[in-house]
Amino acid sequence: MLVKFITTNKHKFAEASELCSRSGIQLSMVDLDYEEARADTCEQVVLSAINILSGEIKPPFIIEDSGLFVRSLNGFPGTYSAYVLKAIGLDGMLKLMRGNDDRSAKFVSVIGYWDGNKPCIFSGSVEGEISSELRGAGGFGYDPLFIPKGYKFTFAENMSLKAKLSHRIEAFRKFILHVKGENVW
Repeated sequence: MLVKFITTNKHKFAEASELCSRSGIQLSMVDLDYEEARADTCEQVVLSAINILSGEIKPPFIIEDSGLFVRSLNGFPGTYSAYVLKAIGLDGMLKLMRGNDDRSAKFVSVIGYWDGNKPCIFSGSVEGEISSELRGAGGFGYDPLFIPKGYKFTFAENMSLKAKLSHRIEAFRKFILHVKGENVW
């Protein structure tokens, strides 16, 4: 089965493509720039994108939105995570967290699947905390800052850990289960 993945992020595509291909789902990257909705939740962003693109892109296709939600920053950067990373970078996030005792955060990923009939939503999340320093060279985005709950390593320090616990992996597992109609794990 071939499914279009509408994204401009080659790292997201690579992660998702590897996982899906093991289950017989081939993803093709559609590098399409469109106006993304500003919303409080990843679900709202994804549903808006499906609404915009369902008349332009032949199904089936998926959209994925994710964010880092930091409790002490009232969920910021949340759905603005990509913009914030571009604007202030990882060092800027560390500055925002300086002196903050509550470093708890969660990554959220939401996949919207459009098969031509109705949108389906699949979500994943992972709880953790923000490191006090950049750690590790693997991964992308906020991986050098995020320590999953119960572990001492950031995702960037331990990519095999990320491959097991990632918010995106969890959401894609649910998507694959839906499309394949069987338990693939």
